[in-house]
Parts: sequence; C-alpha cells; structure tokens
Amino acid sequence: MRLEVMVKAPADVQGLLALTSAAGITRYNVPNKDKKDDLIAMISALKAQRGGAAAITDIVPHWSVKCQHVPRDKDGQQTYRKFCEFAASCSELGIREVLLVNGSGPKRQSFDTLRCLQLCSDAIQSPHGTVPRLGELGVGVGVAFNPYFEDADAWNEEKRRLQQKLQHTRIVTSVWLQFGSDPALLRRGLEHLRKETSTAPWRGVRVIGSVLVPSKQFLARMKFRPWNGLFLSEQFLNSVETAWAITEETVAVYREFGVEPIVETSVNTEADLSQVRKLLGNLGPGIQHDAGKGGARHDDNIFTGIPPAKKLKQ
Repeated sequence: MRLEVMVKAPADVQGLLALTSAAGITRYNVPNKDKKDDLIAMISALKAQRGGAAAITDIVPHWSVKCQHVPRDKDGQQTYRKFCEFAASCSELGIREVLLVNGSGPKRQSFDTLRCLQLCSDAIQSPHGTVPRLGELGVGVGVAFNPYFEDADAWNEEKRRLQQKLQHTRIVTSVWLQFGSDPALLRRGLEHLRKETSTAPWRGVRVIGSVLVPSKQFLARMKFRPWNGLFLSEQFLNSVETAWAITEETVAVYREFGVEPIVETSVNTEADLSQVRKLLGNLGPGIQHDAGKGGARHDDNIFTGIPPAKKLKQ
C-alpha cells in the first residue's frame, strides 16, 4: 500500500516516518493542495529519512494545475514550462513519476491535464525545444480517473478523457482512481479500464486506488465540506459502520483487480495506523492476495505484472 503524506511542513516528516516505517510502509505520495506547497522540500525531507525500519522505495509527488498555474498565462505555455522544470527537479532527486491532476474546482479552459500531456507529447516529437523533455528525464506521468459517475453523459465524458490521456503512450505510466461509495460503479470502471489497457503498450500501466478510512470526524467533515469529485452516498455519510462495510467491499474489489491502495486520510497516531491495518491487513508494498484461489501474488498487478518496487537511488 501507499500513504499520502499529510503533514504541514517538511520538518514534520521525521515524526510521521517514525510511526509508519515501523509498520512496513515504504511508498508515499506528496499532495499538492495549496499554491504555497513546497513539493521539492517535502520530497527532500522524505529522502533524508530513509534510514528507518523500512526504507522508502517510492515517492510520487502530485502536481496540481490549479495550484501551479502561472497568472495571466493565457495559452498555458508558462505553466507547461513550470511543470517540465518541476519534473526535471524531481528527476535529479531520483523520482520516477509525477501524478498530474487538475485540482479541485472548475477546469481551466486554456490549460488542463489533457493540454499538458499533449504539449509533453509534442515536445517528444520535436527535435528542438527550450524546456526539459520528460522522455529524457526518465519521469513518467500518472493520470486520474473517476469511476463513480452515475450520470450517463458525465460517465461518457470521463471515459473520453481517460482515452485521451492514454493516447500519450510514451508519457503516462499509471492511472489513479478516485474514492467513492458504490463498489458496483468501481467494478464497472475497472472493467472499462482493463479493456482500455488490455493491449500493448498499456500492459505496463500501474493502477492505484484511493482508500479513505471512515471515522466520525471524517464523515462529519465530508458532510460539511465535501471534496470536489468525491461521490459519497447519504448511507455512507450517516453511519461509520455502513461506511466501513462499503470501504471493506471497495478494498475487496481492489484486491480482485490487482489495484494498489493508497490511504488518503491522516495517519498521525498508533490508533490511526491500527485502523488502516484493520482495513488493509498487510501494510507493506502491496496487498497480499490469495494465490491459491486464483488471486495474484504479493505485489502483482493484473494491469501491469510489474515486480516489487526497487529502492530509490541514493
């Protein structure tokens, strides 16, 4: 499994890893939810703490178009350059992948994730360029996919956007699933994703799914100020027990399809960690599947077949 790093400052990383590394967690994501986020400093802080009980094997930073958009950049070229420069800095730190997201709120008309991917692809094809090219940096891009749209038109639009993202075969290396409260819609989305990625070159794509650990505090917060694009039913929001049962079913679907879970709720205490362990069991690099019943072995991914992640370069 993976864990999203939810600390206020890079200096707080040491305390988090003292808790989580002892539990065997080795993969971390660095979110980008504010314009002031110092992503490189956070990555550097994580890399500086790799001497714990479980060495960090993978760090994936997020890059939000909403948070990183350059003011008055009408054609998106300055924001695209900023993204490429960030990818270059990540490459220097040994980072292999960046998760590219639009961020909450309405999408920008001039520049969004699709436009960014297109510019990245164009740069690969061009023999000349003034910005670092992702192919030369060895940095892949993760893209988001929300399988929980009930409205037919919205679902068709999400599938269309996924298809457009997957056209960039030399750039996109992973698909990241939004969380939701309808396991049936999740299954529908994963079956669609499996179909889209069933042929070369997409047999190498990784699929990671969001997990939100239910609690009274979390459900109250989602009622008061729900996250954009997060579809949670009234039944889910009104009962911790119901929310827990739905989340367990979601994790079971992830297991069936070989999806790696990423926990996106705060883990600050042993009690928090205990809840994660209760929900997911093994907290190492991947979910332990039951190979005796046709399931995948530890760290396998039906979409990818990739081996366990290697340790980051020093």
